Amino acid sequence: MFNLPGQTAAQMNHDVDAAIGLGLDQICIYHLVLYEGLGTPWSKDPALVAVMPANGVACANWLRLRARLLSAGYVQSTLTNFERADSAAGPRRFRYEVDSFSPEAFDGVGSGPLSISSAVDWPAQRAINLLRRKDVSGAAWSGGDLMFRYERDDLRLLFVIRSLAKTAFSTTTYAALFGTAFVDDFAEVVAVLVAAELIVLETECCALTPRGMFFSAAVVSVLASTRGLVGAGVRTDDLLRERPYAGYLGMG
Repeated sequence: MFNLPGQTAAQMNHDVDAAIGLGLDQICIYHLVLYEGLGTPWSKDPALVAVMPANGVACANWLRLRARLLSAGYVQSTLTNFERADSAAGPRRFRYEVDSFSPEAFDGVGSGPLSISSAVDWPAQRAINLLRRKDVSGAAWSGGDLMFRYERDDLRLLFVIRSLAKTAFSTTTYAALFGTAFVDDFAEVVAVLVAAELIVLETECCALTPRGMFFSAAVVSVLASTRGLVGAGVRTDDLLRERPYAGYLGMG
């Protein structure tokens, strides 16, 4: 974790250097998300919020730590995951990272309370997303689980947003899946993101800039604004006309 309340640049550097010094195959670095109104117990502590770095400083810390890892021989595979180059190129690579963010090849399966699973039928251009209930003592697909059914435009957004967790995606793959061009489907917001230097368009690729990686949540929000969706989906007890089991606590 970096950008902790009151944490200095030297302390952040020390943490990353210590991990590098241990010779770890994989190092994940996460920016602490903490601001007033977030809703977590920590965000309700004015003393903690007051010593959080401003966005510009926090981004500069990310850029410095990222460069530190790259210069030490690590390669970046996702927004938070860095692997030693020799590990990433061989059988020891952490496939779950890149596979998790390849919706064109893999479905997502979650387990436990509030986990998310998704399944995509690309030929039929349809998909579902399931959010498990808080209490998972009952069977899946019943009671208080939430389900979202993806329309064709939703699938476009799913592919782009999920893939960007790898920092880039193939616009050629996008065209093969949907029969349209990414730059045409998202023309207005792409222009905004390029102008803000958050993404770059290459010959067959759309990639986040290093700055765009830090502000990836903002990038996703801008892309998602094209759909204007409201709500999380339908309860599966409504869908299946089931009655929630007695101990169900609800999704809140």
